[in-house]
Amino acid sequence: MTDIIETPSEDVIVIEQNAPIIITTPDPSIIVQDQPDTILHETETTVVIETGLQGPPGPEGPTGPQGPAGGEDVALAKQIDWIDDDHVYIGDANPGSATSAASWRIKYTVFQADGDAAITWADGDDNFDNIWDNRLTYSYS
Repeated sequence: MTDIIETPSEDVIVIEQNAPIIITTPDPSIIVQDQPDTILHETETTVVIETGLQGPPGPEGPTGPQGPAGGEDVALAKQIDWIDDDHVYIGDANPGSATSAASWRIKYTVFQADGDAAITWADGDDNFDNIWDNRLTYSYS
């Protein structure tokens, strides 16, 4: 059974359904949460306040998949090796990575006569698992 237990203003209706209290209001900012054992859940037009002692946290969920590598806005160490005017190796790694560590992402760029550039990656991928010092020995695709 649902009972309206309080109507503080015409914009707020407080409804009690057993334990949770459901407050429907177009302006959730008027709700004051001052009880230590209260959790406020907010949607566009409904605020649900659950009162009482909260139970212990549940078990930790499984680890999610690894996210994509960071974009160019991530601060990375950089190595650049120009072979000639048309060929360049560019390596990126976390700051402090040794050039002998298998922690580099290496790309090889060839600038073509028509102004285009062909970019290929060491081992055919952009993973951070190559050694900068070995850049001339990798196959690129």
